[in-house]
Amino acid sequence: MAGKGSKQLVRELINFYKVNRGGYPYEIIYKLIQLYQVIEDVYSVSTVIELQEAIDNIGTDAGTIFIASGTYDVTTTIDIDNCGSLVIYGHGDNTILKAADGITIFNITCVASCLIKTLKLDITNYTGDTQAVLINETNNNIVGFEDVSILGAAANGIGIEVQSDNCYIDQCNILQMKTGIYLNGAEKTKITGTLSGLHVNYGLHLNQADFSIITGNSFTANTSYGIYIYNSDYCIISNTGCTSNLTGMYSDISNYNTISSCLSNSNSENGIFITQGNYNTISSNTLNNNDSNIAGNTAGLYITNNSDFNTITANSINNNNNSGAGTAYGIYIATADCDENVVASNNANGNDVDYQDSGTSTTVIYYVQNSDELQDAIDSIGSSAGTIYINSSFTVSTTIDIDGGGSYLIEGEGSNTVLTTGIDIKCLNVDLARQCILRNFRIDASAYTAAGVALEIIDVNENNNDLVILDNVSITGDGTNGYGIELNSNNCRIENCEIDNISIGINILSTNNIISGNNVNNCNTYGIQISSANTNNVTTNIVDSNTTGIYLSSSDYVLVSGNSVNTNTENGIELTGSDYTNISGNSCIGNDSSTANPQAGMYISTDSNNNSIIGNTIINNNNAGAGIGYGVYIGTATCDENIVRSNNISGNDTQWGDTGTNTQIEYFCLTEGHIQDAVDSIAGKAGTIIIGEVTIAITTGITVDNATAKIRIIGKGQPSILQPTIGITVFTFTNAYELHLEAFYIDMDNYTADTTKAIFNNGANCLRQTYEDITFEGTADGIAIYNSGDSITVNNCYFNNVFNCIYITGSVVAFKITGNEFWTIRDSSVYIDYGEQGVIANNIADATGGKPVIDVIRGKYISISNNQIITGGSTATNGSSIQITGAVASSDIQIVGNTIRSTNSSGTTNSMVYMSGTVSRITISSNVIISYTNSDDSWGIIIEDATVIDCTITGNSIYAFGGIKVVNADNMVISGNKITGNTSLKQSGILLEGSIGNAITSNIIDGVSVNFGTDVNGISLTSVSTDNIIANNRILDMANAGAGDGYGIIIAAGCNNNVISGNVITSCDTNLSDAGTGTILFGDDTAYGAGWNGDLGTPTKNVIYDQFVATLAAAVALISDTAYAASWDGVTTIAPSKNAVYDKIQALIAVWG
Repeated sequence: MAGKGSKQLVRELINFYKVNRGGYPYEIIYKLIQLYQVIEDVYSVSTVIELQEAIDNIGTDAGTIFIASGTYDVTTTIDIDNCGSLVIYGHGDNTILKAADGITIFNITCVASCLIKTLKLDITNYTGDTQAVLINETNNNIVGFEDVSILGAAANGIGIEVQSDNCYIDQCNILQMKTGIYLNGAEKTKITGTLSGLHVNYGLHLNQADFSIITGNSFTANTSYGIYIYNSDYCIISNTGCTSNLTGMYSDISNYNTISSCLSNSNSENGIFITQGNYNTISSNTLNNNDSNIAGNTAGLYITNNSDFNTITANSINNNNNSGAGTAYGIYIATADCDENVVASNNANGNDVDYQDSGTSTTVIYYVQNSDELQDAIDSIGSSAGTIYINSSFTVSTTIDIDGGGSYLIEGEGSNTVLTTGIDIKCLNVDLARQCILRNFRIDASAYTAAGVALEIIDVNENNNDLVILDNVSITGDGTNGYGIELNSNNCRIENCEIDNISIGINILSTNNIISGNNVNNCNTYGIQISSANTNNVTTNIVDSNTTGIYLSSSDYVLVSGNSVNTNTENGIELTGSDYTNISGNSCIGNDSSTANPQAGMYISTDSNNNSIIGNTIINNNNAGAGIGYGVYIGTATCDENIVRSNNISGNDTQWGDTGTNTQIEYFCLTEGHIQDAVDSIAGKAGTIIIGEVTIAITTGITVDNATAKIRIIGKGQPSILQPTIGITVFTFTNAYELHLEAFYIDMDNYTADTTKAIFNNGANCLRQTYEDITFEGTADGIAIYNSGDSITVNNCYFNNVFNCIYITGSVVAFKITGNEFWTIRDSSVYIDYGEQGVIANNIADATGGKPVIDVIRGKYISISNNQIITGGSTATNGSSIQITGAVASSDIQIVGNTIRSTNSSGTTNSMVYMSGTVSRITISSNVIISYTNSDDSWGIIIEDATVIDCTITGNSIYAFGGIKVVNADNMVISGNKITGNTSLKQSGILLEGSIGNAITSNIIDGVSVNFGTDVNGISLTSVSTDNIIANNRILDMANAGAGDGYGIIIAAGCNNNVISGNVITSCDTNLSDAGTGTILFGDDTAYGAGWNGDLGTPTKNVIYDQFVATLAAAVALISDTAYAASWDGVTTIAPSKNAVYDKIQALIAVWG
């Protein structure tokens, strides 16, 4: 008997080996147990009865049982029930428990934990489906089997059936029975390192065994399945071999499982078979040599019957063949009810068919190395989805057809993947696809011959008009034959492709396609052709060195934008019979030809209407033949309503050619020749000419001579400089329907004489002219218009150091001269000879040339208003700021609201406003006139030698040495003006010379401290000025501190029958000096000694009464005054302004009171 210390040593030794279960020194422990029987929880047994007793003795405690070597017949099931933690050890295969037929060896129903290890179970006596081990632990506590061998006779029995959770089976060998391991409603079971094979049914059967982990096992040579998974989810099967079975793994109604890194080879039907399984992941498995000889189809991986959303990736599936009537596939998705599966990055080779997809919306990735494999992969995808990687170059001897109606991505490895076509063999034909992407490979079609000149290399004829994309596909040919890509399907994209040396690079016969980012070069006919195909986009392509770059025929609403279309041998871009095309932002450079026909960077021909050519660069397109090389050429009159604007065009034989109808062209010009080409191109149509930010030498002048032309010439402001040489007119307009010139600078410093004109309009048919924001600078005339035109506008222009700025002569109707600036002007700022319905307003003028600033020789219905005019430095004899003359009558002119200032100090004649000749209905009103001219004949306003009808000078403010001078002008109204000496009056405030019948009323005349050696007068009548009315004026401060006198009103001898009434005269040397005859003074005429009360009774010997009666008699004698619509009988009161005589009588009554 050992002492207490020895017992303790044995306990510690046994506990150590319990913790470290890598192996047990059974003999040592057994000897210790024999020596020290006092250890309560360790048993050594040598019969089945002892084993059951030991189990029962341990009860709910913990214990370890060692079964001695030997073979033990089990005729009664060993029950492990109501136990604690139990460990049972054998001596490996030396400990054999041999069951009688129908006897379960271990029945585990209730245990805290249980481990059965290192023994052998023999069930060779079984004739039915009895389990060698049945685990049905009611509390789902851990039960494990380690290093246990179970051997059956062949067809009967089940090795281990697990019906409870959390069990594990490790390093077991289970052979030759009906089913090796059966997980029946058991979750979270772990099976590792176990061999289960040679069974009639299954190596492993999972039934409602969720969350199981099966790893590192081998299930081999089973008559049915290596692993049968039924209604079990979230399981992991990894690093497990299933070989030489009927099917390696069979999954039915099982979801969310992962099968990875497994080996399922050499099975007689399928490697892995999945039916009614969703969201499973099958990855990195090897499924090879699963050869069959049956009538049905088999596969390395077989998916069928409502199996959806599974992911099959990175598997190696090779050499699966069927020598029977059926077909062996690498991957086989067998039925259309399999939806949205993903098959990616698998390697399938050497199978009868590598891929076959009959599912719906499958995404499949295939790897192919030859034409047959490529066709097989396409056929396999069918109506599903798949990706095909071409990882080898090969020859295409039969056209590859894409016609399954699925979604296809076919991708190579770039330029190293070359598909070489046979002689006149179409490479790819897309007939039916939900979507098709062709990417990253090259096609060598150099074997095409003349028989294949119009044969497509890639033919897209997808009849459902679904999306087809070609991306980074290169096509090369023999230089003459073949159509690179032909689209006869809508909604396609061709992007980043390179097409070279064929007949037509890209041929579009359908709508809503995008052709973008391609290089299409050296094509014998067209780089890109669009024929009877609307709403296509052709953008950012390089289309160089073809015969014609881009050709549109009978195609509408096409966008051609951002393309480089250079060095083609005929036309860069050509349209025929095409409407509403947007051609913008393209480069058409160096498309040089040598033909007898016109060629162009952009050629618009035959029935091409409403197209827009905007923002393109079109340079150096020339024709070495008899034809002309144009930048833009609109070639026929059947081309209507096209728009050409904002293009950069230069260096062509001719920049523009337009024989179309209603073309709206905006020409971008950098040289004089460009501008003239543009004008000639516009001819009788409409067009806009843009002058770039350059200095253009004008050496010959630019001429417009077409009576129906509508031309806009617009620069970029001051940077757009036109610089004429000596004597050259910049623009000569002989005929034009409409002209608009805007925003450029004419530098006339080279001119030497004022006979040269910067802009000369000398035609009889130049209508509707606008000149806006133009700067004229230099010694010549600015704008000279010699024609019978209408609607002439000069607005916001700037003239500096110019002779005549704006010179209009002829029957000009409806002109507007507004907002202009005239500085240091040598002659007139505005000269009008025969103009009607005009406005001269809001201009600023600084004139030094001694000519009138605004000079109207013959004018009607003209408003001159709100101008600011400064004159100065002149020694000429006529320096009027505004001059109205009427050798042929001028009428209906208003001079209103102007500010006129003179700084001249030595001009001999300087009237700020001057009017003469035959004039009628002239109004000079509300102007501010300031003059510093120190001259004997310097006035604010002069009216002389005029046949005046209904002219009015009213409401003006005049600060000058002389106010208003009227010479030989009759019947005017001068009213409400304020006349003030600038420092003081030197002349008269108002002077009438030889003038009759004028009314001077309600004016204010302020002499401002007169101090001159000659007489100065407020109002002066001289030289037989008769029958005038001077009434209600205010005259003040005319006292002359100098040698002369200062008169309020002075009437010279011979000035008769004038009326002086109601005036207020103060601070004058003499208020009234009257040397005339018949002057009527105030309402009470003291010459007769009696007044008159206005009644038409008995004569009172009053002069006023006598004059009134005489006037009345004259009125009655006049039957009708033709100036008005009505006659007057001399008595009856009539409405004002119906009869001139009546109106005058009423005016006299008002004056006389």
